Amino acid sequence: MTTALILWVLFGLATGAATIALARALDRERTLLGGLLVVLGIWYLLWGVADGRSFDVLLPQILGGVFFATCGVLGLRSSLVFLAIGWALHAGWDFASPLFSDVSYMPSWTAPACLGYDLLLGGYLFRLSRQDAPEAVAQA
Repeated sequence: MTTALILWVLFGLATGAATIALARALDRERTLLGGLLVVLGIWYLLWGVADGRSFDVLLPQILGGVFFATCGVLGLRSSLVFLAIGWALHAGWDFASPLFSDVSYMPSWTAPACLGYDLLLGGYLFRLSRQDAPEAVAQA
């Protein structure tokens, strides 16, 4: 891994930690982290549309966006496990996307930054979902 990639992963970890700290401070972990996952599903489409990409180029991103938004909504409505899965799988999505879609419109830092950010949030949410106290998860 190059120094730049490592720095972007560290940036993702730092912003992920800040996001978790904010969500905890607001006592809105489920709402904030679930809402962000829904927004994340739309983010790639906005970049692609702004870059003037065609529908066939954006279709894989649309499908991915629907998947991540669905994980976000399910996590908001039911189990935090859906949020953990959505965030964890998104870490791989950024690296896999170039294999099936032209994502040259996305900044080069996206995949490494998301690796740190997404895996931290996914791990945190999985740990939170596994807590013994059901009331702690219900309030999250």
